[in-house]
Amino acid sequence: MPTSKRILIACIVAFLPGLLSAQEERAAIVGSLDDGSSVPAIPAAPPLPQFQVLETSEKQLPDRKLILHRVANSGLLPSMSPAAANPAQISDTGEPKQFIIVTATVVDRKASLLKWWHGGTEYQAWSSVDFNYLTVINGVRKGGKDYKTVLMVGNSSVSPGQGQVRYEIPAGLPSDVPSLLLIKGNPAD
Repeated sequence: MPTSKRILIACIVAFLPGLLSAQEERAAIVGSLDDGSSVPAIPAAPPLPQFQVLETSEKQLPDRKLILHRVANSGLLPSMSPAAANPAQISDTGEPKQFIIVTATVVDRKASLLKWWHGGTEYQAWSSVDFNYLTVINGVRKGGKDYKTVLMVGNSSVSPGQGQVRYEIPAGLPSDVPSLLLIKGNPAD
């Protein structure tokens, strides 16, 4: 039997128990495979730990009732305290790193429209830098603080296709040197 078919069957067998509720009859693959070999047995689902419910809330939806339980940490997930966080998420000073999320729309590989948020305020700026080249940067340090960066880049054109946004690169944006022109938000913030 080809390896890809064996991998597919192994995946189906591994994930099938999770598709079923504990109250329903267990499903099983019946028959043999096209090469005559038998179907592997479906492993039993691992037992779930007991959860201590701290709070319950209910919401009636048009076709069902949604019940949410807030539970005490059962040990399945790590603690969310900074002391137990991934060491990669802790700065040299022991403080959690802050995140900077930036979207960049690169226009004709000549300029980038940047958008980011800080303290609940949206900022926008044009840069003469093609931000496609900066996607490899995942963190910066400034003033003794570490910042993790998440850069989402999309590409567009001043002559877009049907249904796409048309971008105009500002005439005053220098193209011969890296530059930044803030168009939304206060630079003093």
